[in-house]
Amino acid sequence: MFAQGGRTGKVPSNDLLNSLKSGLGLVSIAGGFLATWLSGRGFVLLAEKPGMLPGIVLGTLIAVTFKGVAVGPLVAAGIASVALALFGK
Repeated sequence: MFAQGGRTGKVPSNDLLNSLKSGLGLVSIAGGFLATWLSGRGFVLLAEKPGMLPGIVLGTLIAVTFKGVAVGPLVAAGIASVALALFGK
C-alpha cells in the first residue's frame, strides 16, 4: 500500500490519506476510538471502585498464561464498565 514510502519510514501524505479511506483504515480509526473510549470508562470505574483493580490484574495474568497480551488495566476496566452497564451492578 505505501509504495512510495518504501522502507524509509516515511509515508507520503497522499498514501496516508488514501489508507485512512480504505476499509482497513476505517476499522483502524474505529479501533483507536474504541480503545480510547474504553480507557476513559476504565479510568472512571477505577476511580469510583478501586477494589476492582486486583481482580482486573488477576484476570490479565490469567489471560497471559493463555497467550493473551496484557493491554493495561484501563482498557480492561473499561470492558468491565461496559459489562456492568449491560448486565447491571
